Amino acid sequence: MRLGPVGVPPEGLDLTLEAVLLEVDGQIVDTATGAAVGHQALAGLGDVEGGLLVVTDGLTEPVGVRTGSRVAADFAHLDVVML
Repeated sequence: MRLGPVGVPPEGLDLTLEAVLLEVDGQIVDTATGAAVGHQALAGLGDVEGGLLVVTDGLTEPVGVRTGSRVAADFAHLDVVML
């Protein structure tokens, strides 16, 4: 995995405006913005038992990939993450 060299301080960063372009093997498979993420995902969940992993949402829909595929998430302000 490679994380981009761009460091962005969290102060003043509006993640609802962050956009991402998701590619698999050079083909665009999805796009999204932070505004599409359901921030109310934990509403009504109540108490969460310690030790549990809680994932609220992702920017894009899940996509299938094959072994050896190249996956890139190109963010508007946060650089590129490649797997």
